[in-house]
Amino acid sequence: MPPFNFLSHMADSAIFVSGKNRDELLNSALEGMFELASPRNLKNDEKVEREFSVTGNDFTEIFINVLSEALTNSDINKEAYNKIKFDELSDRKASGTFIGNSVDSFELVIKGVTYHDLEIGNPKPDLWEATVIFDV
Repeated sequence: MPPFNFLSHMADSAIFVSGKNRDELLNSALEGMFELASPRNLKNDEKVEREFSVTGNDFTEIFINVLSEALTNSDINKEAYNKIKFDELSDRKASGTFIGNSVDSFELVIKGVTYHDLEIGNPKPDLWEATVIFDV
């Protein structure tokens, strides 16, 4: 079972994601976001790695900024990512590498990651959860 679930939402699309820690939570969100976008003609023989670095005032901003950076890089470079390898992940900074494949296009265009109704929680020591809404 994937570490994400699609949720119904009025005009946008939403997913619920989980992970053992913040690294896994962001990886689950990335995987769910690109599954939602449905890449067309994923080129499995064209592996890509794209470095990134974002800053923020807290983990909520880091969460949004990492996913937004993945969307921006995906749009510019025609790539879909399925993994994030973090070099650093804190409340103020995240850096690392998006890993994925080249694509022709996406069935669903995700315009952005929103703060609207964003919920990030740590209900148990080894469980992080988030609900995130995408502007489509």
